[in-house]
Amino acid sequence: IASDIESLISVMTSPVGFVNAIRQLKDLSLVEREANTDISILRMHDLIQLVVQDASKKIDGHRDWFQVAVMLVSNALKIVEDPESPKWWNVCETVLPHILSLMEKWELSFGAVSSLGDASNRIGVYLNSRGQYSEALKLLEWTWEFRKQELGLDHPSTLTTMHNIAAVYKSQGR
Repeated sequence: IASDIESLISVMTSPVGFVNAIRQLKDLSLVEREANTDISILRMHDLIQLVVQDASKKIDGHRDWFQVAVMLVSNALKIVEDPESPKWWNVCETVLPHILSLMEKWELSFGAVSSLGDASNRIGVYLNSRGQYSEALKLLEWTWEFRKQELGLDHPSTLTTMHNIAAVYKSQGR
């Protein structure tokens, strides 16, 4: 896995290598580019996602790849200075489906617990700022349960999540 990750990072950090890799994926109809905002998005068909996920479960190291995915999404979200600011909403909205998808498979997140919790917490703050209270609560309550089990009730990260849940309640007038 380590050499595969190094190869992936090499492609992702090379402007020419990255463009060529995306072009090859597009030529094979595995991805398509969506440019509906100022952010360019690659979309992979749901069926292709399922096939790739199923194939990854059959090889050793699928947990390692899951952790890489958590790391990539978490780092993408770290550029967001303030998830409550409309300036950053496009980035948050782009990352949101990836966070939700990773959270569905949280049992694979050993070693990436903190990163996944931080990312889901930030997205919860974003959803609250957009007035999507039920979605924010669902995400934050999941994160809180997750953090209570993994970190304990008195851990600062658990307490931060509790604070963010209270902020949603306040926004709702509860």
